[in-house]
Amino acid sequence: MDYKNDLGLQLRIKTSYGTLLPAEKKIADYILENETIPSIDIDTLAKETKTSKASVSRFCRRLGYGGFKEFSLHLAQESMTKKEESEEEDYIQQTIGANAQACFDTRYLIEDEKIEGVARSISGAKRIFLMGSSAIAPVILDFYQKMLRLGIVCHYDQGRRMQKMQAAVSGPGDLVIAFDLSGEARGTVEAAKTAQESGTEVITICCGIGSSLAEVGQTHLYGVGQKMDNYVTGTGETRISLLNIVDVIFYKLLEVMPRQQVEEMLNKTKVVIIEDWN
Repeated sequence: MDYKNDLGLQLRIKTSYGTLLPAEKKIADYILENETIPSIDIDTLAKETKTSKASVSRFCRRLGYGGFKEFSLHLAQESMTKKEESEEEDYIQQTIGANAQACFDTRYLIEDEKIEGVARSISGAKRIFLMGSSAIAPVILDFYQKMLRLGIVCHYDQGRRMQKMQAAVSGPGDLVIAFDLSGEARGTVEAAKTAQESGTEVITICCGIGSSLAEVGQTHLYGVGQKMDNYVTGTGETRISLLNIVDVIFYKLLEVMPRQQVEEMLNKTKVVIIEDWN
């Protein structure tokens, strides 16, 4: 699947931002910060961003467009939509709207075939190691507890050294799932590479198409990326997008795992949850 050909302009920029060259990031910043520009020619865009026409053309191709003409058409279409949506919006509407949009946009990045493959790898793995730390930890912990509800025991330690040690002792039959927001966390990338070199199957889940983490492993799932310093909350949209992917994996596991086993595990863990409420 060619993700970029199926994405809108804003989403293309956000999911590719981490891999753009410095000059291309200037252009991306300008577009993201001026969402309601109706149209602009290539000379003006190059001048406003202090880049060159060659950089603008390269930026357009990097996003998956055939050239500046196709890019400018999409820009005009999205700018009109953004202008209509932004009228009379306050910060609450903007924040919640951006988070909600991340949920909707995630569906364009999910392939059922890949999700089913991931679910079967999880259900058939001898041991499962989860990699990732810092801002991505809440997503991993949500994944961890969902797996436990199905009787799937994962190993997760937020310490980067511990993760690298787990990767080093993993091997054929094991599964490493590496999570990150941008896909550029060095410790997570290194741990994933170590696991892969040990013969372990590696699945990556991040918000950076073309990122360093996306170059490791056999299967890659993507959430909605964003220009991190362009938003106050920083990681809200990306985490929400990845939480959606976690939920999708969980529901696919309900389909691929033996029904009797699923019902038994869900009932056992449900009892614990209810007892904890009382």
